[in-house]
Amino acid sequence: MHFSRLPTELLHAIFRLLPRSSLTHLCLTNRFLHEACLPVLYCHLELSFRSHIRQLMTGLQRPLLRDTIQQHTKHLTLVCRQSGSQWLVVDLQHLFRMIQHVHTLTFSDFQVLPIDNIRSLANILPTVDHLQFRYCNLESTKTPKPHHDPSSHMPLPVFQNATKLSLSWTDFGEPAMTDLLCCLPHLETVCFGANHNRTPEANDAALRILPLHCPKVRHLEVSLQQVSETTLCNTIAFYGNQLERLSVRCDGPRTLHAVATYATRVHDLVVRGNGAITLTDSRPLIRRPNGTTRNEQQRRLEVSMMETNEQEEPEEHGLLSILRQCEALRRLEIVCWMIQDVPGVIWNAIESVAQRRIATATRKRDGLHAQSLVSEARSSLAAASASASASGSTLPEHENWREGHPVFEIHPPSDRTGGVWLYYFDDNATRNQQGLRRREIGHLEKTLALDGEELSEIRKHIQTTV
Repeated sequence: MHFSRLPTELLHAIFRLLPRSSLTHLCLTNRFLHEACLPVLYCHLELSFRSHIRQLMTGLQRPLLRDTIQQHTKHLTLVCRQSGSQWLVVDLQHLFRMIQHVHTLTFSDFQVLPIDNIRSLANILPTVDHLQFRYCNLESTKTPKPHHDPSSHMPLPVFQNATKLSLSWTDFGEPAMTDLLCCLPHLETVCFGANHNRTPEANDAALRILPLHCPKVRHLEVSLQQVSETTLCNTIAFYGNQLERLSVRCDGPRTLHAVATYATRVHDLVVRGNGAITLTDSRPLIRRPNGTTRNEQQRRLEVSMMETNEQEEPEEHGLLSILRQCEALRRLEIVCWMIQDVPGVIWNAIESVAQRRIATATRKRDGLHAQSLVSEARSSLAAASASASASGSTLPEHENWREGHPVFEIHPPSDRTGGVWLYYFDDNATRNQQGLRRREIGHLEKTLALDGEELSEIRKHIQTTV
């Protein structure tokens, strides 16, 4: 079928799968493909140099390119390859007024990016929904004005439709972050990615002032360094039940219990560990004073332990509290946790789900002919070994055959770091291993992604242990 007979939507779907270089060559093939490729080519517009801007402004004199950009450009990326950033406001003013359907605005590689330049685009690009900053350095250029100045009481422009903010390797100070959040009052998704942390305490201040200016946040991801656990817990407590997606770094048990207490309606939770998550006994050691006998020391120890048990109840692991309290949780990802920090209940539930999945897969794969298939495979293996011995060559061991037993290596979705789970289905291996066995391969840190089935099984195990 010729390209001209395909629907336009199908053509655009095919073109989006092609590399940009191939799409450029395809655009130069003929007039039909040129007109068909333009909407896909210009859906994301990236500008880096003033010469590019001048070339684009010249091309916009053609009606076809002008109409394509006005209707199909949804993503605009501004990359600073030259010193300064004033060309954002000067050279692109006319272009910004022509693209009124931009939803995503990205700033990249700006060594100095004044917040005033960003705020000036709020009225020019009213349809922006997502603001992205990559490898930038945000600065505040606000200067105090006298009280008698009428312009000091004028409302500042804000992005009325912006609901998403993403920062990746972007540094800022507290005044710059305050000015940025002030012009984004309707944020619902905030992603604070890691940065170079060049300004002391700026990262902690960014998370602390976020609730003051953006009270509607529902999706929050925090990867900033040197954010205190108190600030993180206070932020979680402020947003509370309106949080649906949460991704944070866990510096201690307080973070886990804050999620379990306040964010009870979270659907998707990602908890990144740092090796200090295990709940330890914080009770002081009781030493025998000089001059006391061993019996007196033992009696004091027993009395102290009884008083401690009456005053302090054993605290439940934070992950178990989250699984118990957050009933709407559909996905839990535990990133880079030490194996010993994960409660045993979770491991038992994972093994139960994996065993059930393996049993189901075995019935579907083999069915009633499992034994016959194994016999035929062993016969084929014996014949191949005999022929190899007769010819004087050796037969390499197949990766799915070990000691004559069929082995299925399956990577369940709960293990993403290369851990191999081996399940043996013949009677002898089952009798030797007493069922399911898990062998850890790789680092001591694991990343577990638990979906609905694993979470349901974990909750069952928690209820049975209560």
